[in-house]
Amino acid sequence: MAVQINFTTAETAGTAVAGNALDLALVQKDSATNTLVLGNGTAVTLAVAGGGTGTTTSTGTGSTVLSVSPTFTGVPAAPTAAAGTNNTTIATTAFVQAKFGQVIYVANSAAASGTTLMPSDNTIPQITEGTQFLSASITPTNAASILEIEVYAQLTHTVAAWITGALFQNATANALTASTRNSATANSGGGLLLKYRMTAGTTASTTFSFRAGGSPAGTTKFNSFSTINMFGGVANSYMKITEYTP
Repeated sequence: MAVQINFTTAETAGTAVAGNALDLALVQKDSATNTLVLGNGTAVTLAVAGGGTGTTTSTGTGSTVLSVSPTFTGVPAAPTAAAGTNNTTIATTAFVQAKFGQVIYVANSAAASGTTLMPSDNTIPQITEGTQFLSASITPTNAASILEIEVYAQLTHTVAAWITGALFQNATANALTASTRNSATANSGGGLLLKYRMTAGTTASTTFSFRAGGSPAGTTKFNSFSTINMFGGVANSYMKITEYTP
């Protein structure tokens, strides 16, 4: 194989070129060494742009890296894949941030109580039942996002009872989800965990609230039991809302 190449500098490995130009020099491939050589047998070395290493350069701007599994230095950049991409494309920090929309976290260690019942039966808990102990608002960045709401509440009751906790959205009467635990003796109880996932359906602010109450009658305690705070005021009750974008 042979090609003709036009040199515009006098720098050819091992060869002095007169007049700062070598016109139509014959370049051939040496099949024994798999390298390019001039017609006189001198090896040709082509520099790689941008300070890289290798045996060729790319056309256009930038440089070509010919190494296998190269190690990058500095702050290399890459195109940000479209939302929803699921393949071997490089994930930039912008792509990851867009995928993991936002987290709203509200913790409450203050003691509170309420006497409104929340029946533990075969009916959907209502927003008029129980006492509200936690709430948090989020403004989704995408209506197609998935919202994951997690609630953990420390609850006790002044009499032996079932303590029911339920999650509500805005002023909707029916609970989104609910759970219950048994307060086997007076002033007993513990942690109650709720998790719920849903499509955001809006980019407007939306508020989630947690309500709890006992059945039968008595006082439901939040972060406390009897007349004192639970764990010296550091009881871990919280609501966390995580948005996952499409």
